[in-house]
Amino acid sequence: MARLGDPADVRLVVNFLRFLRKWSQLLARLALRIAELVTCSESSRLHLEGYIWGFAANALRAQGDLAGADEAFLRSDRLWPARRPADPEWLDGSRLLDLKAS
Repeated sequence: MARLGDPADVRLVVNFLRFLRKWSQLLARLALRIAELVTCSESSRLHLEGYIWGFAANALRAQGDLAGADEAFLRSDRLWPARRPADPEWLDGSRLLDLKAS
């Protein structure tokens, strides 16, 4: 069994975290592209995009791009309220609050 605290293990974990950060941005872009293709009302699509921008903002902040994260959170804040009362409630808005607070 490997000994905990081995410098090689630390390097492996750091490299894996870098990999995950890059993928989080790519996945956010993919999610935004998919949102454009979803068959739903315009207000639901904008609402969905607002949700995705919250995750994109969190990924940007994790990479140290604070200005980009602030801009993405502002976009999320602008798009999220687009849902109309007749639109289905697919998403949990409290998750956006968690992302901002983390």
